[in-house]
Amino acid sequence: MKKQNFYQPKFIPTWLLIGFMKLGTKLPFSAQVFLGTGIGRLLYPLLSRFRKIAFINIARCFPDKSSIEVESLVKQNFEAIGISLFETANAYFGKSEKIQK
Repeated sequence: MKKQNFYQPKFIPTWLLIGFMKLGTKLPFSAQVFLGTGIGRLLYPLLSRFRKIAFINIARCFPDKSSIEVESLVKQNFEAIGISLFETANAYFGKSEKIQK
């Protein structure tokens, strides 16, 4: 089996993401939440396929909600996804003392 060389240019986005995640763990939690919310709001218009899937799923879970309320829940879901990126980074790269707080 051929050994993979992870220093090839095709892996640059992966290394940038890992670096961003490691940098994110250095921020205070309030800044992580702020940036994560912003990332979620940025992804909301960009990921139309996933936005539609989330809208359908939430509408099915809450049939009594209006489409405006469902749309609000979908936006909140995307914000939570953005925050979860930083929480995942903390789990992988953060200090255990910071996680146990």
